[in-house]
This record gives sequence, structure tokens and C-alpha cells, in this order.
Amino acid sequence: MWMLALADAAIAAEVRDFTPGGGGPSATVVVSPGFSIVGFLPLIRRFSADGFDVHTVEFACAGQTRAELEQELRTSLSALPPGQTLVAHGLGATVALGAKPDVKRYILLAPLLDIRPMAATSWAAALPTGPSVDLTPSPEWSGQSLKDVLLGEPPPLTCGSGPLVREVQGWVREGHIPLALEEVDAPVWIGVSLGDELATVEAVIPAARRLPNRTILRLGLNALQGRDFSHGAMLTHRIPLRAAVRAARHRKPR
Repeated sequence: MWMLALADAAIAAEVRDFTPGGGGPSATVVVSPGFSIVGFLPLIRRFSADGFDVHTVEFACAGQTRAELEQELRTSLSALPPGQTLVAHGLGATVALGAKPDVKRYILLAPLLDIRPMAATSWAAALPTGPSVDLTPSPEWSGQSLKDVLLGEPPPLTCGSGPLVREVQGWVREGHIPLALEEVDAPVWIGVSLGDELATVEAVIPAARRLPNRTILRLGLNALQGRDFSHGAMLTHRIPLRAAVRAARHRKPR
């Protein structure tokens, strides 16, 4: 069972500058709620190595709803230079698209745009939550770690806001994520893979068609890349990361 914890920290997102004085094009990486920034370091380093001036936005586990996280993201971006490329993964992409900030483009790896019901997520949707949820332990589902089942190669997790977790549980029960994708003005690039059990191809691609300006790239065996990528691997493996940077630079995939 997830451990329940009280969160009394102030509701505020933390912004970090990973390349002070870099002078390159600006990219802001949204650290997904519940994920440690450690899991995002391969993505941050890849963008930094390509010459981007990289900032990150991290959310505290302070009892926020999704709407409050979206407002935190808008506030954080308003303090950064205009023309940001917004880079996100998983649930962070859900928050980013829901916020609809004024950005140059979105680069999204394994974004949660809609839900395909499955036994493991339905079981997780019934777990109890408190003001915040400690995600570092993992309950077992069918004799396996739930994190391994859902993430495949789980990056380090931290904690999640209780109200947000309950919203996500509701999405799973309803089989739908309420996102006004038709209202997203900026171009959106999306990377998906058949090995992803959370941001499934079956759920993401139909939802992505509602975006007015989108590019979808399927990564993995169908692209002769040797393997399909889990939800966790989409954040850390060199092939998805390379594809994301190339998309941000408007280079052709290879």
C-alpha cells in the first residue's frame, strides 16, 4: 500500500537554471509530478549538450489539484525568457497541455493524453490516498511491483499531491482524461512506443489527433530500433531522447 503522508509545504513550483549564461535557445523541462528530478537528468543533459539553455520546473507535494499545478507552471514560465520550448513526459505533459502557456512548441515523450483501462491501473485507482502520497515504496500487483508493471524501467519517484492522485484515479475509473486539446495553439511533437503500458499508442494517438498542429513519431521495433520502450525508458533511453532533441531542432528523425 502507498504510504500516506501530510504535506505542509507552501504551494509553489521550483525553477532551476541548469545552464546559466548558456545563451542558446530556451527549453524548459517539466518534471512530472511524483518523479524525482534525478530521472530527468538524462533528458536535461541531452538538451544541454545540444546547446539549449535549460530550465526545469518541479512541483512540491503540497495538496495541489491539477488546476493549481497548471497555474504554478504558467507562473513559473512567465518569469522565464519568451519563446520557450516546453519539454515534458507522462503526467507532466498532461499538466503542460492543460496549462496552455505561451510557449514556442511542445516536445512530449509518452504524454498521458487519454486512458486505456487495464487491470493494474484499475486496481491502483482504488488505493487510498492522503494529502500527499509517498511513491517511493511500491505495492505488489499480481506478485509484481506495481511500479515495474506500469513504468517498466521506473525512474526514481518521490511523492504525489493527494488531490492530484485522486484526480488521476478518477480518470482511470472513467476511462478518460479531460483535456481541451483542440485549444492548444503551439505545435506539438509527440514520441510514443508500443512498449508503454501507461501512455499507450492506442490511447495517445487518437487523442493527439485533436491537437490542431501535431507531429507523432512511433519509436521502437516498428522504426527498426531494436526494442520497444516502456514508459520509464521513454524518459531515459538515448533513442527517445535523441528523437526529442532532433524534433526541438526541427531535424529529421533518423
